[in-house]
Amino acid sequence: MKTDRGKWITLTKVEVEIGVRIGVMRHLNALREGAKDAYGFKGDPWELHIQGACAEMASYKAIGRYWSPTIDVRKEAGGDGGPYEVRRRSQQHYDHLIKERDLVDAPHILACGLLPTFRVVGWIWGYEARRDDWWHNKHGGRGWAWWPPQEELHDLEELPVL
Repeated sequence: MKTDRGKWITLTKVEVEIGVRIGVMRHLNALREGAKDAYGFKGDPWELHIQGACAEMASYKAIGRYWSPTIDVRKEAGGDGGPYEVRRRSQQHYDHLIKERDLVDAPHILACGLLPTFRVVGWIWGYEARRDDWWHNKHGGRGWAWWPPQEELHDLEELPVL
C-alpha cells in the first residue's frame, strides 16, 4: 500500500495535550453512561478515545478547518464535533470503516496512524460507502460493516466545505 496519498499531519505538543484531554473526557462520559465497546472492539478503550480525538484534530488541521470537539460522541449528539465524520485506523494500509449507524449524508474522513502523526487519507460520502461488495465481516472480528478501500476514497482537495 502506498502511503503517499493524503496529508501527513504531526500534532504539536499542545495539540496532543488537547486531544488527550478530549479523549479522556469522552471515555469518562462513556463510563458514566454505561456505554459498552461496540463492534467487537477488543483493545484499550482509553486509547481508542484518545487516539480518535487526536485523529479528528489532525483531520480538521489537514483540511484547514477549526475543530470544535464534543464530549458526547453519540451521533444524535453531534458526532465528531463538526460536519465531517472522522474514523481513525491504526495501520497505514487499513481500509476505511463505515458502520450501519454512521451518517449516510455526511462525508467520512479516514485518518491512519498513531499519536502524534496521522496520514489523513481521503473521504467518502456515507451513502457512497454502502456498496454490497464492501459489506463484510472479515477484518479482525469487528463485525459487519462497509470497508471502502483507500484507493476508492476522494482526495481531500475535493472535500466539500460544509
